[in-house]
Amino acid sequence: MTGYVASKYLISRDHAGEQSWGAIVHLNNTSSHLNVREEPSTDAKIIGKLNHGDGVRAYADSDCPLSWTKIKF
Repeated sequence: MTGYVASKYLISRDHAGEQSWGAIVHLNNTSSHLNVREEPSTDAKIIGKLNHGDGVRAYADSDCPLSWTKIKF
């Protein structure tokens, strides 16, 4: 499934110029979760939840605001 998450909660290696890359969810409160949204907005429908340490595939999306990342989970 594909969705969007706030970029600040993903850790990844340098991926400049790549169309997709692996990333890990990093939450300050490891007992909380990260909402995955249908669109890159906090007003968008929540379509999933990720936990601290979960791995995802991130994708370059020129239509996505810089503070959001398109992912496959």
